[in-house]
Amino acid sequence: MGLPELKCYDKIIKIMNKYPKRKPIRLKEYNYSQPGYYYVTICTYNRNLLFGEIINNYKEPEPVLVGSQRAVTVTGSDKIPKININRYGQIAREEWENTQWLRNNVKLDEFIIMPNHIHGIIILHDTGTARCAPTGYNKGLFAGSLSVIIRSFKSAVTKRINELRQTTTPPIWQRSFYDHVIRIDSSLQNIREYIRNNPTTWAADENNLGP
Repeated sequence: MGLPELKCYDKIIKIMNKYPKRKPIRLKEYNYSQPGYYYVTICTYNRNLLFGEIINNYKEPEPVLVGSQRAVTVTGSDKIPKININRYGQIAREEWENTQWLRNNVKLDEFIIMPNHIHGIIILHDTGTARCAPTGYNKGLFAGSLSVIIRSFKSAVTKRINELRQTTTPPIWQRSFYDHVIRIDSSLQNIREYIRNNPTTWAADENNLGP
């Protein structure tokens, strides 16, 4: 089942925030290499704030003509929370974007690098090459599957960050990842909106463990 069609954004937040609590277990007997849209959440080890921080960023207000002068007023309501990624966050972003260039069955949709997790929509499409899932494919560990794609991404990020920080501890990632198979268009639009607005809901985010 996909997400129900929602008209109220706060309801979207409440539902989407439930996903990180779900056990990271793939659907049984589901072929995770078949064409489709997949929403994934990948968390850092112990929810460490590894990739950056959320800052209140001022948006550019429209100039207001006052007499012959152009005046600009910035108020507290003009502050927009925004993710400010650091070097590790840049590495994660680069490797995420590389995913679609390294694999001909992958296209990336909406995604965001947050301080301690990544939300993204991965589109798997048919490359014209017949592929049969082996026995036990619910485990997902075979070429072209979602699990292998995420594992390869995590490995690439880990290698680069460990080289940069000159250590292999603590780990970069929490084990496994969370997924949701997107089956209806209303779900896709809701999830895209949630991802785009994730920095604005950081204060209430289940992954934000506080100071």
